[in-house]
Amino acid sequence: MDILNLLKRSDKWYLGGGNKLTWTPTFPLFLNFPGFWDFASYYNQRIEPCFTITFLDKDGNPCELNFLNRTWIPAFLEQKYSCGSLEFIEKKMVLPNDTLVSEVEIFNNSEEDVELNSVMWTAISPFCFF
Repeated sequence: MDILNLLKRSDKWYLGGGNKLTWTPTFPLFLNFPGFWDFASYYNQRIEPCFTITFLDKDGNPCELNFLNRTWIPAFLEQKYSCGSLEFIEKKMVLPNDTLVSEVEIFNNSEEDVELNSVMWTAISPFCFF
């Protein structure tokens, strides 16, 4: 029996790694997008924004990702997106060493090759002290 499968939910998004960093935005604005653009907390220090990811086609145009669904278990949040013939499966995690991880698998459901670039966006706050 896989105990994590018994805990699966589609209405949760909170993540923590059991240490100082948590990702628990109360009213997330960017939940249906890749990455962690909504705030995280390091102890009680709010860190925002964290990061997001944009996928670009070969001409540099952004892929408009359509959010499909999410599955939450205590270990990670899995979200699925589509863009044309492409399917994106993202696993968001907070590791025990206080690291935010966004792992994305991309599946091409067409016969044609597709060229993509990815860009991770972030911002550094002058009030973030570590």
